[in-house]
Amino acid sequence: MRKITFLMILSLVYGCENPEDFNPSNLIDVMDIQVRNDNTPADGISRITVVASFDEEFSTEDDQKIDFVVFKDSLESSSQNLVFTSVNGIEQRISELFVVHNKQERLQVKATASVNGAQFSKTVDVNFENAYPEAINVFTDSLTINPNSFNQIKITTELSRSVGMVNSGIKAETHVVDTLGNTLGLFNNYQNTLFTRDSGRIENRFSLGNESYLGKLLIVAKTETPAGELRDTTIIFSKNN
Repeated sequence: MRKITFLMILSLVYGCENPEDFNPSNLIDVMDIQVRNDNTPADGISRITVVASFDEEFSTEDDQKIDFVVFKDSLESSSQNLVFTSVNGIEQRISELFVVHNKQERLQVKATASVNGAQFSKTVDVNFENAYPEAINVFTDSLTINPNSFNQIKITTELSRSVGMVNSGIKAETHVVDTLGNTLGLFNNYQNTLFTRDSGRIENRFSLGNESYLGKLLIVAKTETPAGELRDTTIIFSKNN
């Protein structure tokens, strides 16, 4: 029944002397749109596949391509080939779009086809989940720091994955303690900082300020994941020059 309906629609389209005599909304049922690998990590590598499929007789008017738009902060547009395939014994023409992302959020994807100068579209949502870290590493550009001083050292906290990168928006907490566990010093720009979009790292400037403590200090960085807390520690020393 669907093939008969499809052929009747195309007959209606191509039989019109004036393309404006028909409504493109009549063609909507010709396109089916589905999502594969939804709810994938937003690690910048893992892909969600959007598939626009049509009956085997379907043909666009010229370039045999389907136009896709991904609605991110900046729209991503591309044209993908319309190819012949057979799925479970059913012959179809399909066009596939691979979508990757580095933020945990739901996106909308629109597929547009053209027939006889008329365009018709369908949209679908795709969902990217948090790409949580599998390891944490904290280090500094100096292993010593001065007491009673606002001279700063740089502390870097990195979160990493075996596949891709941790997505933006994952938080890590970094603090400095003495051997008794007392928190010391000042983070000049520390606010439980979110990751930058691309690097998967947090950089902070730290000083002891008015603290007169001398001796070993521990830089402790930690983050929460569904598998539990990740933690790393680096040792520095407070001493006078």
